[in-house]
Amino acid sequence: MSARTALAFDYGLKRIGVASGQELISTTQPVATVAVHNNKPDWQHIERLIQEWRPDILIIGLPINMDGSEQEITKAARRFANQLNGRFEIKTARIVQVDHHPDAAHLYCLKLDCGEGDVRTVTAGLVKYYSPEDLTGRSVLMLANLKPVDVRGVLSQGMVLVCEKRNKLELLDADDAEPGSRVEVESQAAAQDGEISIDLFKAAPLRIVDSQMMFDDLPCCIEGRPIVTRVLKNGPVR
Repeated sequence: MSARTALAFDYGLKRIGVASGQELISTTQPVATVAVHNNKPDWQHIERLIQEWRPDILIIGLPINMDGSEQEITKAARRFANQLNGRFEIKTARIVQVDHHPDAAHLYCLKLDCGEGDVRTVTAGLVKYYSPEDLTGRSVLMLANLKPVDVRGVLSQGMVLVCEKRNKLELLDADDAEPGSRVEVESQAAAQDGEISIDLFKAAPLRIVDSQMMFDDLPCCIEGRPIVTRVLKNGPVR
């Protein structure tokens, strides 16, 4: 079993301590201090740290009193965790066209209606799991604010989300939601903050738990309805 690595954030009103740790041997080391100005963390510094350390998971410490009651800073730490979640713009999209990638046999080039007027092109490694007929017309979840990347000559403008476990993969469905509907956590639509890197997304605590999509221990919903899987009951969302 491989050891997961983590970046842990100790939130403070003026600065955030950041440490790197490893799950199996329980080691940690301080790596940086991130400045906080007017209640706004230095997000560029945080993203640089994530790109440098490439953690498997992000951990935010929750300061509470000895009796378990919350302090004023507890609310600020929760807000920071929610802001971290809010950097992911996940929304629904409908697959309107499926083509094979011209230079990669395992990839499709998907045309997606994201409710924006123009369609987006997204590459996806789904050839092994789904036929073009299975995908055309399907409503899916898409990471919409991922930085565009050239994938062997095709500009991919986002990423469709799947659950993976061992050798199995399940595309996450949006069912009958309209294209462009936002995925929410705790019934609060996330405020977006520009494009993000794939490293930041990979470190997000997004998982399927008991057939439901969760961000950490909070359910993910579309218009108040939970996002559920039909095949895989547990596994990371990628």
